[in-house]
Parts: sequence; C-alpha cells; structure tokens
Amino acid sequence: MMSINNRKWIAVLLAFCMFALAACGGAGAGGSSEQAAKTETETEAEPAAEPSAGSTTEEMVGMINPWTETMDLEEAKKATGIDFEPPVENSLPEGYDLVTYRYMEDLLEAVYQKGDEEIAIRISKERSGIELSGDYNNYSKEWEENYKGLVVTCRGDGTLINCANADLENIHFVVECNAGQEGKGLTTEQLKSIFMGMQAVPLKGE
Repeated sequence: MMSINNRKWIAVLLAFCMFALAACGGAGAGGSSEQAAKTETETEAEPAAEPSAGSTTEEMVGMINPWTETMDLEEAKKATGIDFEPPVENSLPEGYDLVTYRYMEDLLEAVYQKGDEEIAIRISKERSGIELSGDYNNYSKEWEENYKGLVVTCRGDGTLINCANADLENIHFVVECNAGQEGKGLTTEQLKSIFMGMQAVPLKGE
C-alpha cells in the first residue's frame, strides 16, 4: 500500500500542475484581450480614405473647354460658316476694346472689355434667345425695343440692358453686357448703336 507520505507528495504535484495550467490559460486569455483591444484602437486611429482620383469635383475642373479662341476673325468665320461683321468703329460704348474672338460649332462670339466690365456679341444660325445667350439669370424686367425694324428682346432692370437677343431671317444675335449684374448694363441707345454698327438689318428709316 502507498504510504501517507507518498500520497501527500502526489497531492502536492497535482496541485502544482493545476496551478501551472491555470496560469498559462490566464496569460493566453489576457494576451487575446490585449491583442483585440490593440487591433480595435489601431482601426479607430486609421485616417479617413482620400477622395478618389475620379471624384466629381475633379471631373468638373478637368472638363474640356469647347471654345477655340483667336484674334483672326477670318479663321472663326471659316470654322463656323457665319459671316459676322463686328461693330464698326465708335459703335461700341467708349473704352471697350476687343479681347478675343471665340468659336465652336455653329457659334461665334466677339468679346470686348473695359476694366472688369464685358460686352459679348454672340451669333448662331441654329440657336436663339436664352439658349444662345446661356444667360439663365432672373432679371426684373423683359421688354422689346425696335431698332429700325429689328425687334430686340431685352432683359435687365427696365432701363439698363444685360442681355438682348434678336433674329434676322436665318441668323440669330445676342448682345450681353455684364451678364447677371443687373444695373450694370447697356442703355437702349448703346445697344442700338451696337446692332446698327453690325449692319444687322437694312435701314428702314428712323
């Protein structure tokens, strides 16, 4: 039979083994918890993703300009098939100088500037009115002027004209002055001078 002393030693060894196993298990569990906590912290600390290269804003910034600019009027006329005769000398308000001609398919524009003010004359065989002007601003007044038989639709504050359009047979005209800036447009006499300076319509008397 096993002596009492031997039984005591076996009990001590078993107790020691159980203690060792429990310690190892605790360390493993603690390590897992610490690792999980560390992973969670690192995930929360990750920076937000940068916008993709194909974002909408960048696409808009990168849009191709449809206009071709030139100082050669003959080039613009040949490219568009529009026989445009710009306003003769002194028909524009004083101080405005030609900046450029611009054109795209079936559309020709002459741009004049005086400081930060701008006059644009746009001509097309296909587009007319607001579509030709591209000016969708809301103005206080819309009315008509008759310049020697040429009926011109005007938009502005009722006195000064920011956008005006007229049709002559198969050609359409728009004259803009500081578009969208109501109160900073052309007088009716200045607009009349521009249209008559282009010889847009046969004179029918005053």
